[in-house]
Amino acid sequence: MTGLLTALQFLTVLPVPGGPNLTAAVRWSPVVGLALGVLLAATDLLLTPWLGPAVRAALLVALLAVLTGALHLDGLADSADGLLAPRSPADRLAIMRDPRTGGFGVVAVSLTLLAKSAALAELEGPLRSAALIVTPALARWTIVGLGRFFPDPRPGLGSVWRAGATPAALILATIVALVPAVGLAGMSGLALAGAAALIAGLIGLFAMRRIGGVSGDVLGAAVELAEAACWVVASAL
Repeated sequence: MTGLLTALQFLTVLPVPGGPNLTAAVRWSPVVGLALGVLLAATDLLLTPWLGPAVRAALLVALLAVLTGALHLDGLADSADGLLAPRSPADRLAIMRDPRTGGFGVVAVSLTLLAKSAALAELEGPLRSAALIVTPALARWTIVGLGRFFPDPRPGLGSVWRAGATPAALILATIVALVPAVGLAGMSGLALAGAAALIAGLIGLFAMRRIGGVSGDVLGAAVELAEAACWVVASAL
């Protein structure tokens, strides 16, 4: 239970007590995603009688950013600035440590938020609530896999996360993410899971080529882009 509370404390802004051991919280990250998804779906149901799909979509995307303290958006911005820079791997890592956001980061965050909002505005029908619930869980499931299968290019958050991404943690995270996805969305849930895993895997491979591994910032970028991919696929379905 301490691991779950720590995961909630680290991955959200919810006022819950937690512990200092982040490694024990890694396996619970999809559970945190499910909690966020339930909040999104409930908010969507409350807003539906009053607001149109485009406004609701923008508010839901904003709510998710607020609930997570923009943690993953910050990682996306840092990753874009570093990974896309025409520099050496060492310079890219230095850029990612810089708290200032550059042009690549601004564009990456803007396009990701735009893609999320546009996809949710188009996503109507029975799949909408299911996609809202399971997508945050699937996105956080992928970073347990990234932590398990990719090295860290430098000591830091990625190393701590990787220590908690044990085989048992990955199995638990997979069950927590995939069972609700299939239970709520059927074969469409498997399609969403496949989209999230594909995007996260491509990000991991790209980061390996550019900086030699997956840092904490890259994990955050994977969450954001996996969420966007899931909602785009859901809108297509």
